[in-house]
Amino acid sequence: MKITKSQLKQIIKEEMEEMIRPTTSRKLAQAGIAKEPETVRKELMDMIAGLDTGDPEDIEKLSEMAAALLPASAVNVRQGLGLEEET
Repeated sequence: MKITKSQLKQIIKEEMEEMIRPTTSRKLAQAGIAKEPETVRKELMDMIAGLDTGDPEDIEKLSEMAAALLPASAVNVRQGLGLEEET
């Protein structure tokens, strides 16, 4: 089965929306994530998805942390540093 790049983007977007609860979206929206470039939004959402335990209490805390770190994480991504853990 072949899919186009736009179809793949849509599939990824839908999967991310299912994985990331509305709480996360609301917190990040309040923090101004829509003002950030797509690369910043994608990297931050990937990080959150990777840390999501499925526990509503954990996702609430994770959402608050991500919103608080949005300005710093956006600078890192813009500079090509990303959000990956340093070893």
